[in-house]
Amino acid sequence: MMITTALTYLSWPLSMFAAVIATYSLWNAGVSLYLSFVLVYIMLALFILTLEQVIPRKLNWRGADPETSSNILFTLLSLAISRNFMPMILTISIIWLLGQAADASQQNLWPDHWPLLGQIFAALMMIEFVTYWGHRISHQSRVIWKYHMIHHSVKRLWLLNTGRFHPGDVLLFVLPVPLIILFDIPRDVIIWQAALTAFVGLWGHSNTHIRLGFLCFIFNNPILHRWHHSQRKCECDHNYGQTFCFYDMLFKTYYNPHGELPHSLGISYPFPDNFLQQLLLPWKQHKKTRNISSKVSQT
Repeated sequence: MMITTALTYLSWPLSMFAAVIATYSLWNAGVSLYLSFVLVYIMLALFILTLEQVIPRKLNWRGADPETSSNILFTLLSLAISRNFMPMILTISIIWLLGQAADASQQNLWPDHWPLLGQIFAALMMIEFVTYWGHRISHQSRVIWKYHMIHHSVKRLWLLNTGRFHPGDVLLFVLPVPLIILFDIPRDVIIWQAALTAFVGLWGHSNTHIRLGFLCFIFNNPILHRWHHSQRKCECDHNYGQTFCFYDMLFKTYYNPHGELPHSLGISYPFPDNFLQQLLLPWKQHKKTRNISSKVSQT
C-alpha cells in the first residue's frame, strides 16, 4: 500500500527528472543527443507500461484492446510519413524563407548567447504556441477533424495509442518548421525541445493513477488528457497543450474537474474496426460531402 501511494505521487516527477538526467548523461558521455533521446524514450515507455499494470487508473482498460493492431499500424505509418515528409517541408520552407533570411542575415534572430536551458525553454514556448493553435484548429475545422478524429476514436487510453495519428493529421506536426528555420534555432536545442515534449506526451495516454498537485497546472499529463479525449464535445475541446498548460490557461481552454473522470471516451458516431477502413474513412467522408454539396447545388 505504501509503495502504491509513493508511485502515485512520485512516479511522474521522478521519471521525468530521471529521463532528462539520463539523456544529458549519455549525451555528455559522447553518445549523440538524438540516440540518447531514443534510448531514454524506450526505457521510459517500458517503465510506464509496467506502471499501467501496477497503478492503473481504470482496471478495465488493462484487458485486450481490439484496437491494438490499428494503434501499431497508425503509429508506424505516422512515423514513416513524418520522417519522409519532413525533408520536403524543409525544402519548401527554405525556399519560401530565403527572402526573409536575406533581410535577417545581418542580425541573429535566435538568442544563442543565452544558457542552454533558457534556449530550450524559449523553443518550447515558441513551438508550443504554434502546435497549440494547430491542435485547436484541428478540433474546430470540419475538414481537419476528419483526420484528427482517428486519434480520438479510441475508447480507452494507454501507452500504445499515444502515436495513433492518421497520415493527414501528421501534417500538423510540421507547422513549426518554418519558424525553426526563420529563427535558425540550433539543432541541439530542437532535439531537447522534441525530447521533452515526447517524454511528457508519452505519459499523456498512460492508464496510470497519478497525482501531480501543482504540477497539474504546469505540464500536460494523463489527468488532463483524459478530458481531452472525452466523448462530450464540451469536455473534449480543452487541454490542447502538448507540453505545458500555459496557453490553455491563457486562452481559457484549461479543464480539470477535481477528482473526476470523463463518462466515456471516443467519438459518438459509428466508427469502423478495420484498419484499412479507418485509414480511408476521412477521404470517404470528403467524397460523401462533395456528393451532397453537388446534389444541393443542382436543386
